[in-house]
Amino acid sequence: MKTVSSQFRAALLALCGALAIPVLAAGSAGTPKVEVFGKMPAGREVHRYVLTNKRGMSVELTDYGASILAIRVPDRKGTIADVVLGYRRLGGYLAVTNPDMGATVGRFAGRIVNGRFDLDGRTYWLTRNDRGNHTNGGARGFSRELWNGAVVPGANAICFQRRSPEGEEGYPGRLDASVTYRLEDDNALRIDYRAVTNRPTIINLTNHAYFDLSGNGGGVRGQLLRVKADAYLPQRLDGAPTGEVATVKGTSFDFRRERLIGRCLPENPGQPGGYNHTLRLDRDRDGLVFAAELRDPASGRSLKVLTTEPGLHLYTGNYLNFAGNGKPGRSYRPYEGVCLETQHFSDAPNQPGFPSVVLKPGEEYKSTTVYAFGIR
Repeated sequence: MKTVSSQFRAALLALCGALAIPVLAAGSAGTPKVEVFGKMPAGREVHRYVLTNKRGMSVELTDYGASILAIRVPDRKGTIADVVLGYRRLGGYLAVTNPDMGATVGRFAGRIVNGRFDLDGRTYWLTRNDRGNHTNGGARGFSRELWNGAVVPGANAICFQRRSPEGEEGYPGRLDASVTYRLEDDNALRIDYRAVTNRPTIINLTNHAYFDLSGNGGGVRGQLLRVKADAYLPQRLDGAPTGEVATVKGTSFDFRRERLIGRCLPENPGQPGGYNHTLRLDRDRDGLVFAAELRDPASGRSLKVLTTEPGLHLYTGNYLNFAGNGKPGRSYRPYEGVCLETQHFSDAPNQPGFPSVVLKPGEEYKSTTVYAFGIR
């Protein structure tokens, strides 16, 4: 594990909500397992963490990108299968072609138009890595950094921590961030994001897991999706939001009733490649609320998403296109997986009508998402 100062460690452990101690040990139900996954090009070890619950569900994580490597859940017959896309080896995650498989995205998930925003009378210019815009934290972002991973004692959980220095990708302020994954015995995976800063800055964290509930490479065209969202964010051809918020009624973005993903894709004229859009969730209270449900009729597997966030970014894997090094030895093509990314809205720093993404000294950024797996 990377050596950090005692002051830094104290700040990050506070973010995790409990003392976290790195260990290397065999795991059993409720006891995390930690092993070496590989090495970074400079020689630093990368670790794989395995969480298992009493019902046989397991989750594999890595400190590279604070990423989800695998989620294994049963179907209606009790057959266990991995329901997220990814790579067989660390090299796939390190490759520049990795589309952030299962990674924590930050400091800002989504796009910031022209890579600029104003805060407290100053203009900040961020790395422009997508058609003149800043996307998903920049050229490296959080998804291509090696975090500090630790087991949370007394909980079936792993906490990942990192310090993003002042000026990283152009962002103001130093940011101390943590992501805690907790596997519950009811087959729910809870993700808690926390962060503090020493200067006013912006933040918007999410996870970029690609789900395929079939577990066998069948893709998501035959899976059903429901999203509790009454509006969506129209966007330009480059994917940046226009600043409008439009009703989903009468559009291809209306998932308030369960719809077959494969039938919805052709209904999206002018949006080549499928969905890559943010939906505004219909929230009726603060705290965790139901956001979406994905269901695979063939296997019976279902995934309910709950979140504290105002939006859900729906991405149907439109640009997946690589051969051979997926798991296990799979080639991934468009629509092999779907991302259900809970987050604030793209370009929020430049859109006064969007919920604020500003974090100030003395405040704590808190965000929670739950992936609850079941059978229907």
